[in-house]
Amino acid sequence: MLVEVTGMTDPELLTLFVNNRDEAAFTELVQRYRRLVWSVCRRVLSDTHDIEDVFQATFLVLVRDAARIRRQASLASWLYGVAYRLAVRVGRQANRRREVESLKNDPVANDDFAVIAQLFVRQTVDEELHSLPNKYRQPLVLHHLAGKSQKDCGIRNGTDGGSR
Repeated sequence: MLVEVTGMTDPELLTLFVNNRDEAAFTELVQRYRRLVWSVCRRVLSDTHDIEDVFQATFLVLVRDAARIRRQASLASWLYGVAYRLAVRVGRQANRRREVESLKNDPVANDDFAVIAQLFVRQTVDEELHSLPNKYRQPLVLHHLAGKSQKDCGIRNGTDGGSR
């Protein structure tokens, strides 16, 4: 049975995927959120291979845990959280490896301060964003990382886009 999935909401797609393991529903979710997940991975990690690994792992977690997502309307926030946690874990492992290698090779690091500062700011922003309650994190993730309009973010959060 072929179902047209492009106009479906995230909860509808998740339900279709969970109940029927519908490949088209999952593909549509990946298409909708690939940019968001990729940007989270890139913000936290610098190595292309690590970024790709975490990107794929995030969607594998979605495959595994889709039935356990309680607030299906906040899928963007859920994916952000998964990608961020995985990226931080992989980043810590990579940092440990680099530290060991740098101690072996060169006791005086030759890092560019501006790059380090920029990475620190991004990491701090992501940590703070991750610590927010979902109701505050979701519109920020949708608008700034998923590229949704402010109106779309308001609609997705159960408001009328900000009018009172």
